[in-house]
Parts: sequence; structure tokens; C-alpha cells
Amino acid sequence: MSETQQDIEQLWAVSELEQRVATQPDAASMRKLADHYDELGWPDEARQLRDRADILPTPKEAVTIETKTSSHPGSTRDLAAKASEETVLKGRFTPRSLVEIFKVLHLTGKSGKLVAEGVGNLAATVTIVKGSLIEAHATGGETGEAALHLAVRIKGGIYQFTASEPSTSQPNLSENSAALIAAFVAEVAHD
Repeated sequence: MSETQQDIEQLWAVSELEQRVATQPDAASMRKLADHYDELGWPDEARQLRDRADILPTPKEAVTIETKTSSHPGSTRDLAAKASEETVLKGRFTPRSLVEIFKVLHLTGKSGKLVAEGVGNLAATVTIVKGSLIEAHATGGETGEAALHLAVRIKGGIYQFTASEPSTSQPNLSENSAALIAAFVAEVAHD
């Protein structure tokens, strides 16, 4: 099996575990996910996850998770809130892992919308058709490559990829996806 295929399978496994931790957090799953983060070369995220596992409330304590949405109809946050049961990937990301997610979606020829949200109302939506990144919009009004660059520069947050056959009003990413992703790989390698 090629190294790329192994990387893709490992990212899918991590994403599934992230989903489980997000919906039913428990210390054992969090520590297992932290081990995967270590394997992927994300020691800071692994340490943070282990710290969270150590202070996780006991099962008897109530845990409430709220999602706040924007009051602006059609905003990126509204898209995330309206995600249907077709969601195939979601979880936390760093700039490096978001680029890896783009690579996985590109290499596997997926179609859908990826919403990336960071701290301070930073958010971007990227439309992907058959693995090609074709359209990007950000909360600051950025579009195209500027919006995609903003997404990759978000220091950390949550992402959600919803599989669908999206329609785009106007594709705004002119370069081919492989070239864009390669540029982002180089960009985050310097961080």
C-alpha cells in the first residue's frame, strides 16, 4: 500500500475517532485520539487532548454542548448549523491538518462543502466537486484564493465536511487543485 493511501486511511480513522469524542467524550477515546495525534506529528494537540481527558467530568455529571449560529442568514456559521446527516467528516483542525483534509478530499474525488471555523468569527466555506477545490468564501468577504488562504491560516478550530453534489454560482478558484494544495503544504511547513 502506498504511503499516500496509508495517510488517507489514517486521517479517516482519526476523523472517525474525533467524531466519537465530539459526540460522546470519554477519557479513553480522548487518550487514544491523542496517541493518533502524536503519530501524525501533532504533539501540542495531543498534549491538550490528554489534559482535557484528565479533567473530564465523571459520567454522572451533566455536560451540555451548545452551538451558536450567526444572526446573518446565509452566513458560513448558518451553513455549519444546517449540516444534514450526510456529514462524513468533522472535528478539530490546525493549519497543517486542514491542508491534509483538502488533500484527502482531492485524492478521493469527494464532492461537498467544507466549513472551517476558528476563533474570533474567522470562518471559510470551500466548495469541492469531484476532488477539485472550485469555490471559496470567508466571513470577511474574501473570495477565491484569498478566502482559501484565510482558511489555511486559521490557527485552529472546527471543520465540517458535508458530502453533496453542490452547485456553484461562479467558481472562483482558477488554479488547479493539486497546485493550490501543494502551495499550502509548503506554506504550513514553515509554521
